[in-house]
Amino acid sequence: MSTDRRTLIRKAATLPVGSEERREILSGLHQRTALKAETSQFIDWVVLNQDPMSPRAMETYLEKILGREPTPYTKKTKRGPNIQVGDMLLPKPDKAPPQNQDVADQFKYKPCTVEKIDEDGVLVKFENGQTARFFGHSTGTKTGLYRYSPKSQYSEGTAKQHMEVVYFAKAGEVEPYRKHVVQQYQERGTAKGEDRKGPYYSGYIMGFKYTKGGDVIFTIMSQQRPYPVSINPKKGRLLYLGLMRKRPNWKSDFEQDVAEMTAA
Repeated sequence: MSTDRRTLIRKAATLPVGSEERREILSGLHQRTALKAETSQFIDWVVLNQDPMSPRAMETYLEKILGREPTPYTKKTKRGPNIQVGDMLLPKPDKAPPQNQDVADQFKYKPCTVEKIDEDGVLVKFENGQTARFFGHSTGTKTGLYRYSPKSQYSEGTAKQHMEVVYFAKAGEVEPYRKHVVQQYQERGTAKGEDRKGPYYSGYIMGFKYTKGGDVIFTIMSQQRPYPVSINPKKGRLLYLGLMRKRPNWKSDFEQDVAEMTAA
């Protein structure tokens, strides 16, 4: 992954959901990760032919792939607003008070570590070795500094497995999507990749655990998203979960599907 892409991902993760700037960044990232024609066709085959995977089936498969059971649910203790030496923070200029506006603009969305705390505020150090002072001692709008967790902290010690997933977050999304796929083939006679990224995820599994409510979920650091994605077959519809480059023999079935759709 390039440095520019990492920077954009970090920035998008700090912006409010639904903001115009966040949408523009995510749109650009998604365009850069356009799917190959074969993957788009594979997604169509899955949507047309596969039934949802049950929670138990998903759990059994991942236990075999990962070599362990789901991690038990543990209640996380949320840190308070008070800043301490060693904390990892992120400056957000749109949230910074006037006295910290200039420094927040200079180092916007760049992770830093608290080096020193004195009566006026905090001294932080950035990844490139530069240091900066922020007035205040609390995270949030009092300083413009917010807590930051690097990607490595999302991991739960899970063995790295590169997976691909076709998952609809809401149960009712599958049927309209299936109808859309059929309509596209009937109208154009071939698959177009522009709409196929929605239910598709590929990347490494970063977590496999029980939720507070007792569901078993897994989290994937998807190449198609700038944030971790949690998969829950009880809440959504998991149509496919498999190791990358280990797809079933699907192409002949897909050719037959296309022939039937285009003949309709």
